[in-house]
Amino acid sequence: MLDQALKTIGLVWVLYSAYRLYDALALRILPAVPLTRYQKNGPFESWALVTGGSAGVGLGCAQELALRGFNVVLCGHDVDELEDARALVESECRLRRLKGDVAVRLVVLDPVASSARQLQAAVDGLADLDVTVLVNNAGGVPAQQQQQGWPLLREMSVDEVDATIDLNARFMARLTRLMAPALARNGPSLVLNVGSSSTTTAAAAGSEPGSAVCSATKAFVASFSRALAREMKADGAA
Repeated sequence: MLDQALKTIGLVWVLYSAYRLYDALALRILPAVPLTRYQKNGPFESWALVTGGSAGVGLGCAQELALRGFNVVLCGHDVDELEDARALVESECRLRRLKGDVAVRLVVLDPVASSARQLQAAVDGLADLDVTVLVNNAGGVPAQQQQQGWPLLREMSVDEVDATIDLNARFMARLTRLMAPALARNGPSLVLNVGSSSTTTAAAAGSEPGSAVCSATKAFVASFSRALAREMKADGAA
């Protein structure tokens, strides 16, 4: 009986490990869907909204989308950084001598401080655009916590816990909800949620000390993304 139990446990572990390996490598193995699928009427007719689009990964995504024929909406909390990012995207497209002119709009929103009303107003301001791509890139560790290193949960204030959840999970979920009708109307559409390797690490070995809240929000991003993908396919929006 003990041997059978051990065999069952071993089989479950092998299957789980195989699933984790597939989950990690699927993006690199499965055929990619061309971005032209999300361009309704040719280059520079459809729009991509990129949060955290003023620097880093978000700016890189915006640049690549623009070079592939999308107009872009850059969303961030610092207007000066957004202006610099817009100039960079426009100049790079000119240097590449693309067929068509990229249009870049700016949306100033703080993922932590923005109210539901401000977020709704920002989305309403995009009603005239055919947005077919949403890149939820805003996230990370709030600035105040970065100065503290990686505080343990008991060392964080309730406001700091809320700020981490707002930055990494609540803002993404709210924005996606508000953009969902337009994405369905303009479909097929793409929602790309930028997560973290901490999701895989947390599932395999548990979160590192000092990252309890942040890692949990990234796990939310992963679960939210999988469920949303199924919803969009079932709804015919993907």
